[in-house]
Amino acid sequence: MALQSKPLKEHNAIERVSFVVAFSRGLPQSKLNEVRSALEDFAQELPGVGPGVAPLQMAGMQVGQGFAIETAEASRFIAKPDGMPAWAVQAVGNLVQVQCFEYTSFAEVWTRARRYLLRALSCIDEDAPVAEVAFHVVDKFEYPQGANWQEYELAELFNPASIYLTPKAQISGALWHVYQGWFEPHDGARILHQLNLSTSVVLPDQQLNAIIDHRGALRANGDSDMLAFKPLVAHRDDGSVQLDEAFLTLRTHNRQAIENLLQPKKLRLIGIGQ
Repeated sequence: MALQSKPLKEHNAIERVSFVVAFSRGLPQSKLNEVRSALEDFAQELPGVGPGVAPLQMAGMQVGQGFAIETAEASRFIAKPDGMPAWAVQAVGNLVQVQCFEYTSFAEVWTRARRYLLRALSCIDEDAPVAEVAFHVVDKFEYPQGANWQEYELAELFNPASIYLTPKAQISGALWHVYQGWFEPHDGARILHQLNLSTSVVLPDQQLNAIIDHRGALRANGDSDMLAFKPLVAHRDDGSVQLDEAFLTLRTHNRQAIENLLQPKKLRLIGIGQ
């Protein structure tokens, strides 16, 4: 009998999600200071304060490899009892992001993340050029500790007919990875998909895990104003903002990738499919 994987949590496999708005240039120190002050509104919900400097993150931009750069940041977080983060909001480099490590449902998590993200973004100049809006999801499935890896079968978890799996991965045993990326057009813009599939071993117990790491980034095409910053965050009469639709679109694309990747019985375990 093949090794049986199980999702990380009872009703989903999501280890963490990130909601990101990245700009085409770095955020100036004056704006980071404003964001830092604005985030004090959430001091009770996010009591932890991040360091004054952090490794430079430049989403949506090309950064030379081999350089260790530090830059100022503004961040707040709350930790779980084991010391690991539960929620975090950060402005660093050219991006503002909210991360959740206690995923329940998209509607519930986005409702909370939205408050943090919009408050931080309220400090950014309305003519700031947006490079991308990104939604990053990491799903994790675990195999029994101490299990015999010779009993691993890729098809126990993954759909062998998935367009995202290579023939070589399907005959490589328990340890393999497939990293890929592509663009899809979307309403005058395009979505960059970065999909990393892998199995890994967690020490010291030698526990085998399967990881689905998917990042979808909405980017404008040429002179398209689809990602103009002011409309992205401006409240409409019904209280919604364009960011609501952007992240819902990216979540839909993430879900479609998962549906193509996993076996139907595994999809049902994480609340997808019938």
